[in-house]
Formats: sequence, C-alpha cells, structure tokens
Amino acid sequence: MDTKFQFQYLPYSQTGKFTKIVLDYISGAPALKDFYEFSVSVEGIKSAISERKNFNTNRKILVDEFTRQYKNFENCDLIKANIEALSDENTFTICTAHQPNIFTGHLYFIYKILHTIKLAGFLKNELPEYNFIPIFFMGSEDADKEELNHIELDAEKYVWETAQTGAFGRMKVDDGLVKLIEKISGRLQGFYRQK
Repeated sequence: MDTKFQFQYLPYSQTGKFTKIVLDYISGAPALKDFYEFSVSVEGIKSAISERKNFNTNRKILVDEFTRQYKNFENCDLIKANIEALSDENTFTICTAHQPNIFTGHLYFIYKILHTIKLAGFLKNELPEYNFIPIFFMGSEDADKEELNHIELDAEKYVWETAQTGAFGRMKVDDGLVKLIEKISGRLQGFYRQK
C-alpha cells in the first residue's frame, strides 16, 4: 500500500511548549548574547568545532570504553562504525540526555533522541569534512523520585508508589509498578477505542 504523508514545519514559538528564554536563545535575541558562546546555527557549530579542536581529547579511552560497553551487542554495524569513528580527530558528538522516567515520560524524550540523530545527519550533509555521532545519555543516577515516578494520560496523573530510594535507574520492578502497569493498560485500551 502506497501511503502519502504530509508534513508541515512548525516554528518552536508556535508549539506553546518552550519558555521565553529558550525561544530567545534559539532566535539569537541580543539580551542573551552574553550568556552563551555559540549560536544555534551551522556557523555556531563551525565555531564550536574550532574551539573544541583546542582540547586534547584521549580518544582511545573513549573508544575503548564504548567498545567495552557494547561488546555484547550483535548485528550492530552502525554502532561499531560510530564507535570506531570516534578515533578520528574530525569526529564530533551531538549529545542529549534524559532522566529515566517510567514509560519514557513525556513524548519529548523520544523527540530529543530523534532530533539528535537528525541533527548529526544534517550536520554531516552541511559539513561533510567532519563526522557527527549522535550520543544519548540516560541520567539513571537521578534520585528525584517525585519528578520521575509518574506519567499523565489525558490530564490524569498515574504514580508509581514504591518505598525504594536512591538512583531511579537502579530501582527494581515491584508490586507498585506492576499494579500501575495493569491500571494503565486498561486505561490505554479505552483511550484508543475513543479515538
């Protein structure tokens, strides 16, 4: 089946999801110029690359550690190629990070990852003399349970009730999470039927 999709670019300012300071940063508002070094542009990336080249980076340690962490992944030629590319002094990373919210949290989590991948590809096209590797860090050591233990579906808040403490990324599945999954499972079925 041949399905056609239409898409439309929506400026950040029209999403209603970003604060004024973020929108001012993106647009290059003069009032913020003293608070950042590089503009949100290809020219800003070029300047960041020039600055970054002044740092002595031990790329071997970086490659060795990523290789160790991904040693059990099979059929991951792209990951292996990206790790090997980090040895090249003309390779730079495009990074993002997020806390480990239950069920990934807000959809923004997914957009951050996709945007990082797309930005790395875009920059490779714009600056072909360089390599850009998308990197995602999971902030699993975050211990702010009240921030991370819930989601909202259709304006209703669902909370994982647990007595566990410490790093959220190290918490184990318990009865509280199982009950939450069961509750949301039924909720999602009804939600999708309504649509």
